[in-house]
Formats: sequence, structure tokens, C-alpha cells
Amino acid sequence: MDVNSSVNPSPFDVKYSTNNPSRMTCCATFVGSAFYVGGVFPESTINQYNYNSQYGISELCEAHNWIKINSYSALQAGDVVIMSGPGGGSSPGHVQIYAGNGTWYNAGSTNAIQRDNPYASDGSARFLWAWRKPA
Repeated sequence: MDVNSSVNPSPFDVKYSTNNPSRMTCCATFVGSAFYVGGVFPESTINQYNYNSQYGISELCEAHNWIKINSYSALQAGDVVIMSGPGGGSSPGHVQIYAGNGTWYNAGSTNAIQRDNPYASDGSARFLWAWRKPA
């Protein structure tokens, strides 16, 4: 498929989403694209989930036996972290990748890839759970 095409054949086509320069990037799409580009999951696997949502990213990790982390203090580099939104609560509102030493990678409200934690001041308060790839 021509990545410059204006028609997306499916809302769940990670190759198209990753290579389309006109596509906006949300936090979950960024994580799904990182999985794809990094070779963590093949395209056919990622496309089975709604990688454009925090729920879909969580379902993908759970279905592939990633280890669920329930403690903010247990985070390690490479963990995929599910957080509540700006209003708090128990519903997922953001997903990002923890890189260790207080460094995070995510796509925030500006649709730009960021190297920071948008919830740095209250990250532990908004932490819901994380997923770690099995060794």
C-alpha cells in the first residue's frame, strides 16, 4: 500500500499508521508503533487489537502473557505503564513507556513524541498498572 494514500484501509493497520506522515499520534498509537518498529510483536498480531487505545494495548500485553506490575515502585526500564487521565480515577487515560531513571517516552496532547512524564508531579498517584515483557 502507498503510505501516502489518504485512505486508511483499517483503523487497525499499524504499518500504515507508523509510516503515514499525516497521521496524528496519540499515546496508545505511539506504544503500538514502538511495538511494531521494535519487533516486539509482528504486524499481524498488533492489528488484532485496538492499539489506538490504552485498553487495546493492555489487552495485547495480557493476551501475550506479559507480567502485570501492580506497584509503581517496581517499575523497570521497558515497562508499558497504564495511568489514569488528568482527572484521576480507576479508568485508563494514558499509556507510556518507562525508560528508567525517571525518563518516560510517550505521545501527549500535542500529538508529538515526548521524552518526559506528563504526570511527573503525581505519576505515582495516577499509576494503575504496568506490563513487562517476559524474559
